[in-house]
Amino acid sequence: MTNLDNDVSVGGGWADDLMNDAKYALLMQHAKEGNFDSMMIAFPCTTFSIARFFDATDERGDRGPTPIRDRDHPDGLPEERGPAKSVGEDVRLRSRR
Repeated sequence: MTNLDNDVSVGGGWADDLMNDAKYALLMQHAKEGNFDSMMIAFPCTTFSIARFFDATDERGDRGPTPIRDRDHPDGLPEERGPAKSVGEDVRLRSRR
């Protein structure tokens, strides 16, 4: 069993990140060679969180993170701007890999 986790707190990091082209190419090579029976892949949940739909405005007027996707737009809302746009683009690229 091969365990890849890009969470630094459990020993991962950039070397195990699917956004790392070298790691991605190596995994694809191993998969094409039949070295895996199966793969379990999970994406960072922050962009899928239901909490993004709640207005949690604080005393400074910060409502919290805004939605990046919804049921009708699983690849990202058409009106994404600013930080949400870059986060959405990152997750879209991860999900295509």
